[in-house]
Amino acid sequence: LMGRHPEHIVHHPTLPNARVLQLFRENDIALLPTYHDSYGYSVLEGQAHGCPAITTNVAALPEINDPASGWMLEMPVDAIGDAPWRSREGRARMSRLMEDQLEAHLQEVVRNPALVRIKGAQALERIRAEHSPESRAALIEAIYARAVGRS
Repeated sequence: LMGRHPEHIVHHPTLPNARVLQLFRENDIALLPTYHDSYGYSVLEGQAHGCPAITTNVAALPEINDPASGWMLEMPVDAIGDAPWRSREGRARMSRLMEDQLEAHLQEVVRNPALVRIKGAQALERIRAEHSPESRAALIEAIYARAVGRS
């Protein structure tokens, strides 16, 4: 897919955050097809702008992206969500899986473009419910209260 349409791929070695957020507002889908990522803050930023994401299911990404608010590229993962990215063979296998699934998801979007709006709305709602500063602060305060024995 990518080899057939290189004009649609733009590599930015670096961008100011304001420009990144503008790109989320201007585009339909964010991509983070990664071998390994610590958390995926870019996915959260995109979702906060109603931009659903296509991510792999590695590390912490399933905590912030799901099939209702985006698309998952299913990689072979162990019990802690780690994929076999450390070996050349593992990365090659993951790359093949990513390419095949990414193409399938994009074809699904072409067949049913309403999915972008549906998943984008769900992603934004999920951000409001689970990742807003207010909800995160309340969760952390509750954890601290339990830790010191207050309810």
